[in-house]
Amino acid sequence: MRTLVSILAVCLTFASYAQKDNNQATSIALEDVLITSNANYLQAVQDESTPATVKKLQREVATYSLRENSEFDQSVKTPFEMVFKNAHGQIDAFYDVSGKVISSYEKFRNILLPEPIRDQVFHDNLDWEMISNQYSSSYTLDNKIRRTYKIKLQNGKHKKDVIIKLPN
Repeated sequence: MRTLVSILAVCLTFASYAQKDNNQATSIALEDVLITSNANYLQAVQDESTPATVKKLQREVATYSLRENSEFDQSVKTPFEMVFKNAHGQIDAFYDVSGKVISSYEKFRNILLPEPIRDQVFHDNLDWEMISNQYSSSYTLDNKIRRTYKIKLQNGKHKKDVIIKLPN
């Protein structure tokens, strides 16, 4: 009996020690996950060259809940237009009655250009400085997208425009 009690005491000691908080927290970093019915829209409009300012607004377009808009009328079958703005530009997005983005037009000014584009422009235009830029794109439901950068350069009194159209 004494042996049984001592075995029980040892087991309880180990069990209580195993549940003791040692103030050790395990941290796991999780990647942002976005679940939306407009995932195709995001996949079409975003790539490695899309500026961060633009990506942020595109995520707002993709996650916008059309049904929460008081002006939305489901019985109207024409596309519903929403305009999303930030300090650098805007996106005009058109939704169908189910809340899917069917087309959009984006226009942004004076944004940080993606590094490959910036490097190419300055490599091809030594001694020129950028005085302004504009990024525009258009999207349609069949995943056709057009992206254009218009960059104004200046060298002393001389100015010129550089236009870069990215492939679809």
